[in-house]
Amino acid sequence: ILGLAFPQDGAVRAPNELGVNYSKLPYESDSGYLIGLQVGKDFGSVRVEAEYSYHSFEASTSTSPLSANIHNFFSRLILEKELGDRFDLRVGLGMGMGIVGVESISDYSGSGFAYDFLLGGSYRLAENWSLQADYRYFLTAAHDQYDHIKSHLWVLSCLLYTSPSP
Repeated sequence: ILGLAFPQDGAVRAPNELGVNYSKLPYESDSGYLIGLQVGKDFGSVRVEAEYSYHSFEASTSTSPLSANIHNFFSRLILEKELGDRFDLRVGLGMGMGIVGVESISDYSGSGFAYDFLLGGSYRLAENWSLQADYRYFLTAAHDQYDHIKSHLWVLSCLLYTSPSP
């Protein structure tokens, strides 16, 4: 899978001088990318998938640039509705774990729950090949070191169907 990421602005949390409380340091996000791999099982109008994806974008605070990297391990449930011989409409929910690293003068990192909502379509190129285009709204849980990371993702993937041997 390949995609474009349009993250929303957010904030990292820097410890104060005593290291007890955190102060928010807002950042402005630039666009980024997503790359990954999916495997799954198609049950007709229902599909289940497992996915690993790497999501990266640049951002900047008032004092320094940031580089954000997120490794996602997701499971996803997708419902599909056929719209003719070759087109399908897709809607789905994915959830799993996101491992976040935000690098700057200080590093902010953590892992936790992440999820996305999917709306898309697919076009069957042949009996066992399909091209999919999806919109995903992606979110991570907040952490002590950063706020929720939210992104609008536009994802393109190519799917190869295989049949089990008799």
